[in-house]
Amino acid sequence: MYSVGLGALLAFGFMPAVKAIGIIEMRKGMNIFYVFLIDVAIAYIAYGMSKLVLAAQRSTKSS
Repeated sequence: MYSVGLGALLAFGFMPAVKAIGIIEMRKGMNIFYVFLIDVAIAYIAYGMSKLVLAAQRSTKSS
């Protein structure tokens, strides 16, 4: 749940400021909602990969 909140904060709070300053330029239909989805997807993929590595580590220690 924290990842969704942090993703929303970064996408809807930080990205408009970055766009206004001119650091980033959105092209070809890319919008802030897509940035939010990418942020959340990366967070869940990282969480899943961490769980996978920990499970593999536990299984090698118990063997």
